[in-house]
Amino acid sequence: MATLAEQVRGKRMSRVALSMFAEPNDPATGRVLAHTGGVETLRLFESDDSAPDLARAETLMWPEHHLYARITPDLLG
Repeated sequence: MATLAEQVRGKRMSRVALSMFAEPNDPATGRVLAHTGGVETLRLFESDDSAPDLARAETLMWPEHHLYARITPDLLG
């Protein structure tokens, strides 16, 4: 099965996809996005690869933080 990063084409689509997962104004996502661009940020978000400008521990927690933040309100709601 193809990853989301493999399915998006271009900067605009990758940023739209990221907006579905990442919190607005998240500093970690912003640092990675500024360093790598939208498609690579989306690929890193879906992988276990180290993200530039993030410590290893922050890289591992980065996607989980966003997914938890998106899912939890629905479960509590």
